[in-house]
Amino acid sequence: CAHLVRSGRMVDAVVKGDVQRTWELVIPPGSGDDHVFAIGKLFFDRIFEVTPGAEALFSFKGEDRAESVKFRAHAIKVIKTVGVAVAKLDDLETLVPILEDLGKKHVAYGVVAEHYDLIGSALLWTLKTGLADEFTPNVEKAWTAVYGVVANTMKAGAGYDKPAALKVSSSSSSGGSSSSRRSGSRQPLRRGLIKLGAMAAAV
Repeated sequence: CAHLVRSGRMVDAVVKGDVQRTWELVIPPGSGDDHVFAIGKLFFDRIFEVTPGAEALFSFKGEDRAESVKFRAHAIKVIKTVGVAVAKLDDLETLVPILEDLGKKHVAYGVVAEHYDLIGSALLWTLKTGLADEFTPNVEKAWTAVYGVVANTMKAGAGYDKPAALKVSSSSSSGGSSSSRRSGSRQPLRRGLIKLGAMAAAV
């Protein structure tokens, strides 16, 4: 894993342990789709709360998200994808190329660097809600670090110039800024949200 160390993608064992342990509290092994959907709904509800109008870009726009078959499938896929990434923290040699490829694919969807901070903030908020007292400062730091690895690896795959330092928190609703070689791909922040589920489909 020497190249992972050089690229800043090595995950500390304690950090990895905190992330994997707490993910199993949020999504216990063997959880059914109803539970996974409940977590996914929290995640997307948060995104739509801090990004007004974003729901209009999805195929399930105008539908009751608690009843929408399309939204249910979409939310479940995204949360299961997070689970895949968490599990593969034990195998970064496999995970890193997957993330780089996903980042490259997302350029075509109009995803830009700023989207990653918005998604990270929503994820941390969801974890804080689900974990309650278990969401300690150390756990928040661990998840922020791991999400930084995921986001920056995908940004590298997308070909972005030196991504800005990750700025996400469980209480934040806005992202930082990074420059992209593909300036023509910059779109309003909410545009990239329509492709969140593509991560799940591609893994």
